[in-house]
Amino acid sequence: MWLGAFGAVALIIFAVGIVGYYLYNEQFGKKNIGNQSRIGEIVRSSIIAADETKDVIVYTGDLSLVKLQKNFLNDLEDSIGEVDVGLTKLAVIKESGEAKQYIKTNDFFSLIGAKTPQIITDYLDGQFEFFILSTFDGEWPILLFKTDAYDYAYTGALKWEKSMSQDLVKIFEDAEMGRGNFKDHVVQNRDTRVLYDEGEDIALIYSFINRKYLVITNSEAPMLEMFKRFASPRYFNE
Repeated sequence: MWLGAFGAVALIIFAVGIVGYYLYNEQFGKKNIGNQSRIGEIVRSSIIAADETKDVIVYTGDLSLVKLQKNFLNDLEDSIGEVDVGLTKLAVIKESGEAKQYIKTNDFFSLIGAKTPQIITDYLDGQFEFFILSTFDGEWPILLFKTDAYDYAYTGALKWEKSMSQDLVKIFEDAEMGRGNFKDHVVQNRDTRVLYDEGEDIALIYSFINRKYLVITNSEAPMLEMFKRFASPRYFNE
């Protein structure tokens, strides 16, 4: 009898311990999951932690801009085709000889042939992040920019709407299907701006998160994923 009661208590304690470990691990244990990328000894922290990080190398050398753009987009397509289910960060790295460095925002726009207006680029930080969300329903690119001044960046984004779909078409293929003007749209009680196609499907959607980060993608699913990660200390540590 006594041994039976002791065994039952031990089993309960063990079960509570397992549940406690699981809850702690979910909230804190994986806080830095995919939260860093590295070039040699240089470690760069991500704004948002991804499930995995892959490098996309841009070999510069003496290549023309047109050749660089072509090579980059081909390498990008190959990298996207290799991502696993989940959120993957694609760290874009420029390599010239033995020198390597992370591509900055303006260089990225140049690589995709975007003629982004200065009124927005002036207020975007040099660090940007490029993600692919892969689920069983599809794959979606996500661009994440850090802003230097929200009010100016928001005004710049409104003006950028006139050419945003054309500037980002190499990343978001459906952007060229956009028709008319961007419209206000609420996603999970958050304000977004959406460009619809003729079938009223989303061609582009963007939102400012925490008045500090500009997220651009092409569906509600990846936007919801970013909202979720920004709200969780497991993924967002600022």
